[in-house]
Amino acid sequence: MDNKADWFKIVSGYVLGSAAFAFCVYAGWTRDAQPVIGVLLCILGGVLGWVIGIVVTPLNEGEKRQFSDYAKAVSTLISGYVLAKAGDIAQGALTEAATTSSESLFLRFLLFSSCLLIGTLFTFIGRRYVRGSEEEQRARRAKALAEVQEALAKLSALH
Repeated sequence: MDNKADWFKIVSGYVLGSAAFAFCVYAGWTRDAQPVIGVLLCILGGVLGWVIGIVVTPLNEGEKRQFSDYAKAVSTLISGYVLAKAGDIAQGALTEAATTSSESLFLRFLLFSSCLLIGTLFTFIGRRYVRGSEEEQRARRAKALAEVQEALAKLSALH
């Protein structure tokens, strides 16, 4: 990325996103009835968003194939586990919902989803716009190599 205005926008976005993530963690710690749960939901949302951001922005065909294979394996594992534990999961969720206020549940949903989206955006922007596509990376390498070759040619012409 050569444009300084684009860099400013990206850095500003990361700063604002970091502030939003920090506020979510703060809100989870100070506003949730169980502060540890609130903070852990923020962390889980951020990490899950990070993984989703990586999966939706493969850098090349090899990575795309790997992600497809991983997705199949994980979906098989998760669907088998969820089907086997569906009753226990539903009962636990209903028990938690019955003992937790609707305000606290809504807060937890907002914390998790906000951190999930922030994590996804951070990763997506970093992989798509900062690092660039495979073609852009190849073009930058070719340009750098041409500049090095030109500099070496000039140096050898001096001798």
